[in-house]
Amino acid sequence: MTKRTKWIPILFVLLFSLIIARLYQIQVVSTRAFSNGKVDLIALAEQTQSREILLDSGRGMILDRRGVPLVGKDEYQLLVFPQSKQQWDLRQDSFQQLSRLLDVPFQSLQPYLEGIKQPALLARFEQKMIQITPERAKQINDLQIPGLQAVLTDQRYSSNYVGSSIVGRIGRSRHLLENRYAKQVEDGTFSPQSRVGLSGLESSFEVFLHSEKENIKTYVKDGQGRALTGSALRWKEQLASEQGQYTIQSTIDYEIQAKVEQYLADEKVEDGAVVVQDISTGDLIALGSTPTNGVKTKTGDSPWENRAWLEANPGSIFKIITATAALEEGMVKSNTQITCSGILEPYHLRDASDKIHRRQSFTSQFADSCNITLGQFGERLGGSKLQSYAENFGLGKAITWQGQTSFDADFEQIEQERTGKIYDPRTPKTDKAAAVYTSIGQQDTKITPIQAANMVTALFHKGRAIRPRIVTEVRDQSGKAVATFPNTYLPSTKQLKESSLQTVRQMMRAVVTEGTATSVRKAKWALAGKTGTAQIGDSKLYDKWMVGFGPYQTPLYSVAVLLRQEPDSNDPRAIRIFQKVMDFLYDYEKPKALDKKDQKKNPVPDNSKKTTKQDSKGKSKNTSIR
Repeated sequence: MTKRTKWIPILFVLLFSLIIARLYQIQVVSTRAFSNGKVDLIALAEQTQSREILLDSGRGMILDRRGVPLVGKDEYQLLVFPQSKQQWDLRQDSFQQLSRLLDVPFQSLQPYLEGIKQPALLARFEQKMIQITPERAKQINDLQIPGLQAVLTDQRYSSNYVGSSIVGRIGRSRHLLENRYAKQVEDGTFSPQSRVGLSGLESSFEVFLHSEKENIKTYVKDGQGRALTGSALRWKEQLASEQGQYTIQSTIDYEIQAKVEQYLADEKVEDGAVVVQDISTGDLIALGSTPTNGVKTKTGDSPWENRAWLEANPGSIFKIITATAALEEGMVKSNTQITCSGILEPYHLRDASDKIHRRQSFTSQFADSCNITLGQFGERLGGSKLQSYAENFGLGKAITWQGQTSFDADFEQIEQERTGKIYDPRTPKTDKAAAVYTSIGQQDTKITPIQAANMVTALFHKGRAIRPRIVTEVRDQSGKAVATFPNTYLPSTKQLKESSLQTVRQMMRAVVTEGTATSVRKAKWALAGKTGTAQIGDSKLYDKWMVGFGPYQTPLYSVAVLLRQEPDSNDPRAIRIFQKVMDFLYDYEKPKALDKKDQKKNPVPDNSKKTTKQDSKGKSKNTSIR
């Protein structure tokens, strides 16, 4: 054996000794702070092998307009882990008892529990809210089903609770903390591991909702990332110094929001929104949105963002703007006879399905959504006037409440709101073809469902767009308002002639009585509206709309319904959902109407049918912001 080969065993022993020493340092001596970057290896291991379920974030409550908590109130919910078929077969009797305690169909419970991929807090099942009393929670836990437990939670980890896409998400984001809340991190108000609002109201009102106290349960995952149902659940409580919790008073109505979300689910809408707005105040009452829970869709937009504040092609609902502008400019009257030949040259503009509406009144052409008639007025108005009127109605800009407050010089209630667009900056306003196609809601035009509902509401505010609120005030623990958000109109908007606005409202009534939305005639209220179908570029996908107000004689609500990127240009679901929402609002308002039956309200005359001597004298008064 040579001298060189004699050293090989010794080198192996030395290397092995160094490895052992290094492992001892990592695992015993320097467990909590190893490497130049001071990386916590145990924390990293736990992050890889386990996950957290946030039961109580410690954050403040967000209430609906009647004081019902949307999120933040501790209530019992069912914490569920994925169940295997073997587990189901082994404990069928227990699962039957569970279905009775939850009041959910036994046949539907099995595929749900076997189908979920990760643990979840069950807020509702098949669109039915799950209510668990303390007594019921004890009964559920007495069943001792592995991976199922009734727990107290503030709902922020819950799946698909009412208004979840409005409230938004919270999570850990060091980048967000360092960039947006650098001052709070520096002075120790926010710790580097704080959870912060990532979207919705959680993000906008972070300075009031933030908490450094939370209750968490942890669970273990296997090597494939699957939750281990039988693994022990451990409490992980983080305590901080006493913090004053603030309460966010929203304008959302829990009951109406729940129904709107249910209708979207019932109609199997994959991607869309419903907005309900109070006409007198401009407050946003419901913002239904699908998808929820981060489900990816064909549109490519973030699955976490509420579709009510995302933009889409408006199609023929933009004709409300064009009609108002033509009336205001004295180009036409409601009874002016106009001929539609089926094509507008040299722009190659045709009506849907190559219809020819021939000669009829402006009201009837609007009711039939005639592209040729409205395109002719778009050509005459030109791009600058179309944009001016659209902006007066709140299009092409962020419109939800923003302004100076005591805590922020430029505060926005909905930070993720899109502005929409009337004209692309590269499109000249002198381009007549662009004006023609803009006038029917095509070309570059995009609007949000919130803007669409607010456009209808503006018809009752002298043509001026309101800044819709989603929050009215923030209160401290004593109930004192520490921040308020007063009603305001959008700046630089002008009043329009009442005669123009009244004619547009009457023409929208004609859409229901004789035009493209006659199926809505069977609604519980007399309604008025406008349908819209917008082809998306050269694709065979369409944005489908229905907007309007009700009841027609004494308007209370404006509603906008949007189905995004649907393959069927004749899809009737937007109209159906519009009627369902309005019918529910009728039932919702009926008790109040009975209480106030002796009170007189300002009428909006129904002149869409044959005018009589009596109703031709009716006048509509504009509503002021309450």
